[in-house]
Amino acid sequence: YRLAHFRNIHAFYLDHLATDITEHAIVPRHRCVRKGAEIHKILELCNAKITQLPIILRKDPMAKCLRLAPGDICEITRNSSVGETTIYRVCL
Repeated sequence: YRLAHFRNIHAFYLDHLATDITEHAIVPRHRCVRKGAEIHKILELCNAKITQLPIILRKDPMAKCLRLAPGDICEITRNSSVGETTIYRVCL
């Protein structure tokens, strides 16, 4: 096997799999963006390059749940009393 086959492998502790963190009230909604065309639209919307986006590490618990790989973009939507806010982070 080449190294590319192991690009998206994550190790989990059994304790972390006992609870679903995506359903917790404090955790905002996360969505993985992998398609190149959609990433290009997001970068045009933000008027930024992919290197200028904030990062989310592969070791982050939500990144593991979404199976993020380096180069993927994570769309995070937060709800507040004012309204919804969407931010984008690139996985490293």
